[in-house]
Amino acid sequence: MPDEEPLPGGFVTDVVRVGGTVRRTPGPNADRVAALLRHLERVGADLAPRHLGFDEHGREVLS
Repeated sequence: MPDEEPLPGGFVTDVVRVGGTVRRTPGPNADRVAALLRHLERVGADLAPRHLGFDEHGREVLS
């Protein structure tokens, strides 16, 4: 796996950059957040990152 770069913020979960993606430990509303991000992508809104799934550590992967 490429190097992980810890990112500032992440007040609820740990956040790191891996290559061109951002990864974070899923929070209690992860399913709702993923659904919202997928909806925004479907309607063509470029307002938020894309939800790309989960990595081998169970973290959310975002564009």
